[in-house]
Amino acid sequence: MLPDGAFNGKVLFKSRDDERVVGRAALTVSGITEDGKREILGIRIGGTESFSTWDETFRWLKGRGLGGVMFVISDSHGGLTQAITKYFRRASWQRCQVHLMRNLLSLIPVKLRGEVAAHAKLVLHAHDMVEANRQLDVFI
Repeated sequence: MLPDGAFNGKVLFKSRDDERVVGRAALTVSGITEDGKREILGIRIGGTESFSTWDETFRWLKGRGLGGVMFVISDSHGGLTQAITKYFRRASWQRCQVHLMRNLLSLIPVKLRGEVAAHAKLVLHAHDMVEANRQLDVFI
């Protein structure tokens, strides 16, 4: 279907289940077409962002014909990465840069976050590995 990749995300919300209110996750999977356009592949509601929920979601997408996935970008949630490994063995996986940056900046004092973010972006946005490694050395 969309051979260039898939991006996975979630939206957390509360919903009523009989007499109680429970947390739910709307799991969203989108793909990038060969011509660079993002398309929503599917949205599933799950109780948690667990392996079993992502396993069911990816099985459903594969059953609908999803194939040829070459690259997957996601956060590093254990259940999600485990399901990615199961269903997309031949695909390359990359940690989402937004999540990576959020995690990095959460460890930095507020007064240094702007400077650290600027240096980290130079590493993440480098045009090749040589430049990324050079920027990483400067960053460190």
